[in-house]
Amino acid sequence: MFFSFLDFLNPLAHTTASHYSSAFYNLILSIFSGTGAKILSVSSFFLAFWSLVRRENVQAFVSFLFISLILAYTGGILGHIF
Repeated sequence: MFFSFLDFLNPLAHTTASHYSSAFYNLILSIFSGTGAKILSVSSFFLAFWSLVRRENVQAFVSFLFISLILAYTGGILGHIF
C-alpha cells in the first residue's frame, strides 16, 4: 500500500520526462525573473531588517537576507545561462 502511494506521488508516472522538465523550467524562469521576483526580493529584504531591528532575531535576518539575495541575483544568472 505504501509503494502505491509513492507511485501516485511520482510525477513521471503521469507525464513524460520532457514535459515535466519543461514545466519546471518555465516555473523557475517565471519566479526568478520579472516584477514578481523584484517584489519578493524587496519584501524579503524589508523582513530581514525588520526582524533584526524590531525582533532582534539574527537568524531570521540572515535567512531573509539570503532569500532576498537569491531572488535578486538568480534571475540575472539564469538570463545569461539560458
